[in-house]
Amino acid sequence: MFCLLPPSRRILCLQQPQAFRNLSTTIRKLRNTSTSQLLLDSGKKKRTRKASLKGNSDHDGVQNVSTETSEKEVTLKSLDPTSLISSSDPSTKKKRKKKETLESPKLTSEKTRTKKDISKETEPDIPIPVKKPRRKKEKLVYPDSSSLNHLDLSTFLEYATRTGMSQTSTTYVGTHYEYIVQIACEQHLGMSLKRIGGKSDYGIDLLGTWKLPTAKRHFRVLVQCKALGAKVQPAVVRELEGAFVGAPPGWRDPDVLGFLVTQRPATKGVREALGRSRWPMGYVLCESDGSILQILWNRRAAEVGLDGVEVQTRYLGGEQTRREALLSWKGKPIRG
Repeated sequence: MFCLLPPSRRILCLQQPQAFRNLSTTIRKLRNTSTSQLLLDSGKKKRTRKASLKGNSDHDGVQNVSTETSEKEVTLKSLDPTSLISSSDPSTKKKRKKKETLESPKLTSEKTRTKKDISKETEPDIPIPVKKPRRKKEKLVYPDSSSLNHLDLSTFLEYATRTGMSQTSTTYVGTHYEYIVQIACEQHLGMSLKRIGGKSDYGIDLLGTWKLPTAKRHFRVLVQCKALGAKVQPAVVRELEGAFVGAPPGWRDPDVLGFLVTQRPATKGVREALGRSRWPMGYVLCESDGSILQILWNRRAAEVGLDGVEVQTRYLGGEQTRREALLSWKGKPIRG
């Protein structure tokens, strides 16, 4: 059969015979068409007349095509074997669809990756600081005092005089000494204390807070008073350890400071017992007139907040016999 196509196109037609048949039918139809439909007025350069081409579709499902183009465009379209091959061969349609589906997501992913993902890969992960919720300040609730007849030293002396209380009784001596210790610790050490002594108090006589320059917060303190005339034994240290266990709800933290206050200096056995204790504790020598002569504490108390606080001795009135112990921090005295 005679073929008007170049050799390169002939190979395509030979490889796909169905496309070749479609091409031959279109060439026959073009030969049989009337010359009046294909004439062009090239000399006068007028508009070409509308040509209508109607072609019946083959069994492959090719639809009728009607175009309003010039003769050259119609002939080029009809003679283009690649368009017929792509429209007629179902295998090429599937291949093109597969290529489009495979290539299109790659291109879109590469575009998005170059704009957004690459910047995220290059930038280091900076941790966002998370603000911790502030701890609400708990309002301390002091237990009620065991006695409603007196609240301080002056009211107690009035009550003792009015009721005829003996000054040698244990109640008078103990209560009087507790009020003296309260005044002395507030004036000389800067504590804020309240007397709560009574039955089932686990030996706790004074409760309160203590503001030291070593920390921004207020330390909570509990005080046990011992108006003893005899030598102090190490057993009083174990009693103070029991006071930590039976403390009120606001004074059960591990950072609560406990102080044992007596009228006698600390013996060697008391110092050793303080050093062995796991509770933050201290010892204060306070005389009956309110003068403080000795202050010491264990290592656990230093870890809690007394580290850096020093004990100094001050002589009163220029006399070497009268002296007083006071606390200082960085050379400045700590007072109330």
